[in-house]
Amino acid sequence: MPEIITLQTVSDVLGKDEEAEEAIRLLILGAKKGYIKAVDPEVLLVLSHFRLAVPKNSVNFSLAWNSRIISAGCLEIPYIVRDIFIELAEKGEVNLERCITDYFRKIGERNPEEFYRIFLEIIGESERYLVCGNSIVKVSEKYGRDGGVVISELKGAGLISPFSGCGNLFQHYGKKFQSPVYETNRFLHEIVLRKR
Repeated sequence: MPEIITLQTVSDVLGKDEEAEEAIRLLILGAKKGYIKAVDPEVLLVLSHFRLAVPKNSVNFSLAWNSRIISAGCLEIPYIVRDIFIELAEKGEVNLERCITDYFRKIGERNPEEFYRIFLEIIGESERYLVCGNSIVKVSEKYGRDGGVVISELKGAGLISPFSGCGNLFQHYGKKFQSPVYETNRFLHEIVLRKR
């Protein structure tokens, strides 16, 4: 059964409070532009935590979501999140499988429907939103795809991000698998887990 996202679903995932509602409003207003301006620190934290919008500024120019410097101002919306909120504004609901497939079709991928299945498998391989590059490569190979290309495409879509850190969890992953670590988009991860 496909994951259907409605405004109520988004609100439920984000916490059903004033900050969640303001985050949704900002995302709907900013989705076509690709960025939003958030002033309220609580709303900023909601957007950043769920990876719905992330600050543009980062430590050492890193692309990793967790290296972004949280401050009031301009936040960029990942491409797949843009597509979701544009469609939510227009139709009131989004079929996640179709949305992800359409994104990869737009960028010219062959068999774009595979990317939805790849993303689901990556979520299945993840632990606390983190997944090793080796796991992504193995999933990609099941579909006859180059792991490096898939990682690049998933990052570009906003489905995953490189993870940088030095805590115990990161050390565990880095040493155990000897590969880069990636973070799944928390909002989409939660949407998928709600149906399982």
